[in-house]
Amino acid sequence: MRTIIFFSHVKDLTLFKTVAYYEQDIRALEDLGYKVIVTNRILDLFLTKCDFIYVWWWTYSIFGLIAGYLRNKKVIISGAFHYSTPLMQGTDFIRRSFLYKILVRLGLIFADANIFISDIEFNDVKKNLAVKNPYIIGCCIDGKKYSPRKNTKKKSKQAGKAPYQLTVISWLEQHNMERKRIFQLMNVVKVLDEKDISIHFNVCGRPGPGFANLEQHVNHLEIKHLVTFHGNVTEEFKVELLHRTDLYMAPTLYEGFGLAVAEAMACECPILTSANGAITEVVGDTGIYTDPLSIDSMVEATIKILKNEPLRNKMGSRARARILSQFTFENKRIAMMNMLKDLNVYSECIESQEG
Repeated sequence: MRTIIFFSHVKDLTLFKTVAYYEQDIRALEDLGYKVIVTNRILDLFLTKCDFIYVWWWTYSIFGLIAGYLRNKKVIISGAFHYSTPLMQGTDFIRRSFLYKILVRLGLIFADANIFISDIEFNDVKKNLAVKNPYIIGCCIDGKKYSPRKNTKKKSKQAGKAPYQLTVISWLEQHNMERKRIFQLMNVVKVLDEKDISIHFNVCGRPGPGFANLEQHVNHLEIKHLVTFHGNVTEEFKVELLHRTDLYMAPTLYEGFGLAVAEAMACECPILTSANGAITEVVGDTGIYTDPLSIDSMVEATIKILKNEPLRNKMGSRARARILSQFTFENKRIAMMNMLKDLNVYSECIESQEG
């Protein structure tokens, strides 16, 4: 059995299991017959026995490149690559520091393969930067775990009955919340309440720096009774929440892929989003797009969806069908296998096991 060192510069090793970007790649490699050793220790890149090195994020790939050169091991780099995000401030490649750009360029040039998770990032990098062996291997969704709703017929939720459930899932860190328009979504909740539309807003995700600012914003708007911060939830709870969600809110300024949106789609949630980054690749024509810079636009689109139950049902059904046809684990596994074959690191013994 061949062995892979899977490296990312994370503080907590549990993130390799709980963060879907890492978990999916690890699972695909293991399913292909590899032994995957996960690590956040740079020293392991030099000392741990392996057949090749897999690094997540170009920023710290320099250590993998040096280790690969010294040990004569091939190096694969993957990650979300925000080349240009004009609606966001200072978080994309073109506006980062000179040192950051040098480190990332070294990874793009000297890695044996560079994996991008969406067409837009693949095309942006190919068009504007030198890159060796670029591949597109998108994220995937477990259609069994992220299952369809059990009750397809939704009960009326107005006229004094249960409120509409709105949901967003995001790391609640300042820049990430700005990118996903979490603060602005609180304003949307406020306006909907003022229009006597009964709603409740569910916010899932681990708090980060800046979360206190969001809590203050909610208190200032006097909507604390309309918002629940669920924190970092289990997958089981997340699926249960998505099953009772009437509208998933994702008016993002940029997405490298949009994994949380894809998970919601698999659970038949209608999606309110924006045409920024790779989100259109995931949602396609199954969602409704809005202007993330306009509260009025978001409110109007939200009301349109909430007031039309047949539309919500149709959007949810088409969303799940799109995920099951385009973003399956098998698609990811095959793409990963083909890349490894191209690099001549897909062992004969694994092929014989598949046969």
